[in-house]
Amino acid sequence: MKLSVYAQKLGITYRTAWSYFQQGMIPGAYQTPTGTIIVPIEAPQHKEIVDIMKFIYDPRFLDLPGAGVHLHRPHEIVLKSLYSGTIGNQNLALSPEDWFWLKNNENAGDNHYTLEKLKHKEQCRSNGVPFRFTEMVMAVGRRSGKTTLRSLISAYEAYKLLVINNGDAHEYYNIPEEKQLHIIGVSPTLDLSTQALNDLRVHFKRSPFFASRISHDTQTSISLMSDWNLHMNANRGSINVVCGSNHKSLRGYPAVCVIFDEIDFFNEGQLLFDSLLPSVAPFNEKNSGLVVSLSSISLHKGLNGALSRRAAVGLQPQSSTLLFRMPTWVVNPDLPETCATLTEAKKINPKLYSIEFGAEWPEDI
Repeated sequence: MKLSVYAQKLGITYRTAWSYFQQGMIPGAYQTPTGTIIVPIEAPQHKEIVDIMKFIYDPRFLDLPGAGVHLHRPHEIVLKSLYSGTIGNQNLALSPEDWFWLKNNENAGDNHYTLEKLKHKEQCRSNGVPFRFTEMVMAVGRRSGKTTLRSLISAYEAYKLLVINNGDAHEYYNIPEEKQLHIIGVSPTLDLSTQALNDLRVHFKRSPFFASRISHDTQTSISLMSDWNLHMNANRGSINVVCGSNHKSLRGYPAVCVIFDEIDFFNEGQLLFDSLLPSVAPFNEKNSGLVVSLSSISLHKGLNGALSRRAAVGLQPQSSTLLFRMPTWVVNPDLPETCATLTEAKKINPKLYSIEFGAEWPEDI
């Protein structure tokens, strides 16, 4: 590619790229007799997909410690439980300390059912029987880090699409090249959707892996260049992270992951769920495709149908739906039950407190 194209892809000025060339900082770059500077196109190099934990902590990718983001053990357990045994995570497993935490908090929320489900998964794994979670429902108290987990899951799903099959995810999943592959995030309002996308945008722009791959960036979508796009000097990225609040505008996209945020605040939560579920179907044959529902349990009448139905499926030990229902103080040790914020909320409205922070279902659900 020409030096001008190289500069554009890295998001730097031509003058800076010229300085790099002059200092010998661009491997293999050369100048033709006519004066044109050519930068060689490197073949895709990312053949191995790293596991979710390395992805979020490694400085090459998200580097959470460098970003000042701190995950608690429950957050790590959620991510390990969701991804262990999947592509790139074949050797990922819960640690003895993780199992101890689950056992020690067995009586919190639905952790007893979750523990049994994870034991079933491990038994399948030890017997060589394929088993993965195709769906996760996380109904936890407020201020439990759901937004952070949403951004991490979205980023990891995008990363895998960018590098799988030497960067050619379309061939791997047998999807026509002209169709962008998506990660979809849905929230009750467009403002909430764009806020969630902004969190993801921050991760992308500070990550050495993602920063030079952003090809289009709008209020509601970010397009990313895969290894194959870069190798072929494509004009646009084939991977698209999109957000919205209207299922009619989001349906029909091939999506390796759909994340429903605050699903219990949608008036038509089940309709929304059903309309977007087929988007994930093309990926199931390759042991991919993920649906995630994240929410604090709500007291609003009539809005809990979709969330409670999905959670009920997760109670079954052998179902492929992973369920986490826990109070705030279990998920987030920085907010113990005795802290001023929670004690004041409990004093003002005990019933609302037990639902919004204690993750207890309303009596009529």
